[in-house]
Amino acid sequence: MERAQTGKEDSWIKRGWWLILLLILFLVAPYFMSEFYLSILCEALVMSMLALSFNLLFGYMGQLSFGQAAFYGLSGYTVAMLVTKVHFNFWLSIVAGVLMAGIIGLIVGYFCVRLRGIYFAVLTLAFGQLLFVIIYKWHNFTGGDDGIQ
Repeated sequence: MERAQTGKEDSWIKRGWWLILLLILFLVAPYFMSEFYLSILCEALVMSMLALSFNLLFGYMGQLSFGQAAFYGLSGYTVAMLVTKVHFNFWLSIVAGVLMAGIIGLIVGYFCVRLRGIYFAVLTLAFGQLLFVIIYKWHNFTGGDDGIQ
C-alpha cells in the first residue's frame, strides 16, 4: 500500500516539476526584472486567466460566453476606485475586487445557468453590455469614458 502511494507522489513530482519551477520564477521575478518587463508579465498572467476562463466555458462545457470580460473589468474598476477614491489598502482592494466580481457573477449566473446554446451566448452578451453601459454612463461615479484618473 505504501509503495502505491509513493508511486503516485513520484508521478506528481515528475509531472509538476515545471509548475514548481514556474512558481519559483514568478516569486523571484520582481528582484531581477525591470519594471517594464514586470508589467508585461503581469498583463500576460491576467490575460492567461481570461483565456483559462474562456477555455473552461467553451472548451469543456461547450458554452460560448461573451460576458466574462465584464467581470474582469468590474474587478478592475472596483480595485481602482477603492485605491483612488477611498484610499483603501491595495491588497485588500484586490480581494474586494475578486469578491465583487464573484458576487455579481453569482447574480448573473443565476439567470444564465438554465440556458444553452445561442440563448446562453446572447444573455451573457446582454449582461456584459449592461455592465459596460452602467460603467460608461455613470460619469460622476466611475469617470465614464474618461476612466479613473
